[in-house]
Amino acid sequence: MRFPIKVNASRYDLQRRIAITNRIPAGASFSPGPMTNPFNVSSSRNPRNKTGLGLGLYIANAIAIGFGGALEAVRVGDDACFTIVLNDLS
Repeated sequence: MRFPIKVNASRYDLQRRIAITNRIPAGASFSPGPMTNPFNVSSSRNPRNKTGLGLGLYIANAIAIGFGGALEAVRVGDDACFTIVLNDLS
């Protein structure tokens, strides 16, 4: 079954947030902590990840940090939510 990906952008005071939420496949594990580590051993053992080591979240995290922000990852029920948090530097 396919589920929509939700994208939400918001601004509060000097903080901007871009949140991407998608469904976690049934039976899949979700460990947000190590997801931004490059070449994570658990990524290479994931049968759903046959073509790479999951560098996308590592790169997204590096970009967020480069702009003085952060990448947050949380589980919300059956969904994974990744949020890029940027603070206004002006």
